[in-house]
Amino acid sequence: MRVKYKVSLVTSLLIALTITLLSTVQYFSFKRAIYEQTQQNILETSKLLSQDVSSWLNGKLSLINLTREQVDRRYSFDEIVTVLGAKALESSFLLTFGGLDDGSPIATASWTPPTGWDPRTRPWYSLAMANRTAVFTDPYVDAGTGEIIISAVTQLTNQGRSVGAFGGDLRLTTVSDTLNQINFNQTGYTFLVNASGIIVSHPDSSLNSEALSTLIPSMSRPLNEQQMAQALVQNTPSFVSFQPVANVPGTDWFIGVVLDESKVMAATRTFGMLAIIGAIISVIVSCAILYSLMQVILRPLDKLGVALKEISQGGGDLTRRLNFQSNDEFGDVSRSFDQFVSYMHSLITEIKQDSQLIQKNSKETALSARSSTDNIRQQLEEIEHLATAMHQMSATAHEVARNAQITAHAAQNADGNAAQGATIVEETCAAIDSVVSGMNQAMSDIAQLTDFSTNIESILTTIINISEQTNLLALNAAIEAARAGDLGRGFAVVADEVRALASRTQQSTTEIRLMIDQLQGGVSSAEASIRANTTHAQNTQSKALKASEALNKIRESINEINQMTVQIATAAEEQSSTSEEINRNTTNIRDLSQMVANEAGQQEHLCADMLHMSETQAQQMSKFKV
Repeated sequence: MRVKYKVSLVTSLLIALTITLLSTVQYFSFKRAIYEQTQQNILETSKLLSQDVSSWLNGKLSLINLTREQVDRRYSFDEIVTVLGAKALESSFLLTFGGLDDGSPIATASWTPPTGWDPRTRPWYSLAMANRTAVFTDPYVDAGTGEIIISAVTQLTNQGRSVGAFGGDLRLTTVSDTLNQINFNQTGYTFLVNASGIIVSHPDSSLNSEALSTLIPSMSRPLNEQQMAQALVQNTPSFVSFQPVANVPGTDWFIGVVLDESKVMAATRTFGMLAIIGAIISVIVSCAILYSLMQVILRPLDKLGVALKEISQGGGDLTRRLNFQSNDEFGDVSRSFDQFVSYMHSLITEIKQDSQLIQKNSKETALSARSSTDNIRQQLEEIEHLATAMHQMSATAHEVARNAQITAHAAQNADGNAAQGATIVEETCAAIDSVVSGMNQAMSDIAQLTDFSTNIESILTTIINISEQTNLLALNAAIEAARAGDLGRGFAVVADEVRALASRTQQSTTEIRLMIDQLQGGVSSAEASIRANTTHAQNTQSKALKASEALNKIRESINEINQMTVQIATAAEEQSSTSEEINRNTTNIRDLSQMVANEAGQQEHLCADMLHMSETQAQQMSKFKV
């Protein structure tokens, strides 16, 4: 590609890139402005709608509160019926209704209660009784008309005391009609939704009472922040915003705004197309002007190219000159080229002379390099054999050292296990000593227990003798009391009790003697068992001491084996290290020999290439005319 084409192309690309960047910045700035303006419009409009809806609903609540106050001032059933039938209520509400706390319904001109109707069972009654002022119920479907309605309800009071509740039904069509009048220049619509995500009123009545996710799958509840968000609304990319309806008791409604994103951003697409068309036209005009300028500016360069072409087609004639007469940059290039040709004339003359000498020396060097390569290859084969043998010897020495180390580790492990066994045996001996001492102490305690039981037996004998004497004395006393007649009757009763007590004492003493005999038998058996266990423990202690001595002898033998194994491992390690060093040196020699052989081969190829190049150079130099 010619220079003027390259310059034109690069400059055109720069112009196109600059215009594209400017157009892109303008497009996104315009798009951002449209987005922010739309967001501001939605915010302002939804606030106004929220205020209108809030005012309308609060007006209905105020009317209900005024009615409650009027009834409270002049309470009577007739007054209630008269006030609820007032034209102000009838014109403001679909119908009015009420009931007293005794279950009596209040019929009005717009509503007649069915037979057996109890207001206290209705949800609106509980809501009204729970609030001191009027509140709205949640929206519900009217059973008669199928419309979505709400009820404004409050208490009936008599001098401030609750006696019932009443309210009025409202169609949401008034709110819906107000919302539906706002279509944002045919780009969207508004609707009502509560905080739980249930649609209260929508232009498409089939969506009333449906979940918000039915309309906007990505949302289950309205957004709290008052900002515009992007979402799919019934599979259409849209902008969505929510504005709370504030200060309305009993409601938690939001005004939702949905705008079709494609319609809102239609102006940005038009602006983008105009920007693209303008950029294309600007690039085409700029490229045409630039190409014309380059034709004029680079015309002397074309003349210089023609002159250089004539010299290049002259068979390498270095005696010709351009002689281009000009005072601009192209004239400077022409004069510099003539100077360069003069220099090349003298240089080529010298090169032709040197190339002949180089060709002669290259032939001699190639022959010498071929001979050196053959000798080095033979030397490399011998070193390869030596390296293989040393590697095998090194591997054998390393295997011996590894096995010796494994043996040493095994001996050390055996020594550790034997030491642990000796420690356990010593601990066993100490434990047996403690057991023997405990058994001896137990035997001493049992002997003392035997003495105590013998002493108890002698004491029991004394008690038995005393009880026999007491029984005899009581018998004599009873006889004397019988002789005394009525005067000795009380004494006779006491004597009988004493004799019975002595009899029970003899019986208890006999049982205690039986238990002491059993205790002495158990103590004798325990003493015999402890003596046998003591003898067995002493025998076990003797065997444990012998096992400890045997383990100590095993440790001494293992230590001797370990020392010998360490010596073998050390010698094998030294042999392995020496073999590794020899193997490493042999490998280094082999590698160096391989490098020398490779370099010799390269030198041979270089010499051949040099010879070929010198011959080629001589042929090329012969083409120049000097």
